[in-house]
Amino acid sequence: DGKWVERLEEVCLMDGNWQVVFSAVVSLGLIGDPKAMKTLLKMLESDDGLVSSSAVTALAELKEPAAHAAILARASDPDATIRQRVASALGNIPLDEEGMAALRRLEEDEDRIVADCARRSILKKTMPF
Repeated sequence: DGKWVERLEEVCLMDGNWQVVFSAVVSLGLIGDPKAMKTLLKMLESDDGLVSSSAVTALAELKEPAAHAAILARASDPDATIRQRVASALGNIPLDEEGMAALRRLEEDEDRIVADCARRSILKKTMPF
C-alpha cells in the first residue's frame, strides 16, 4: 500500500535510531514497491553498515534496472558485509556480462563469506532448475 511506503520512507529519512531505520529499510524491501527506490538509494549511502547493507537487499527486491545498477556499483565496497549482500543479491536479479564478471570477481574475494555467497549466486545463474 502506498501509504505504508510513504510512512516507511519518512522513518528512513527522519529517524535517528539506526535500528528503526534498519527495520524500515527491510520493510520497504519486503513491500517491493519501486516508489521506494529514491529512499533506498539514499539508505545505500548510509554511514551505518547494517542500514546500507540492508538497502542492497531491499533494492534487489524492486526489480528495477536502476536499482540493480546501484547494487552492482557496490561490488567493490570496502565493507565485506556490503560485498556479501551484493554477492547474494546478484544471484536474484537479471545480469548482463558486466554483472556476471562482477560476480566472478566476488567469487575470488578475500573474505570467505563473500566468496561463498558469490559461488552460490553463480550456481543459481548457471544451473538449470
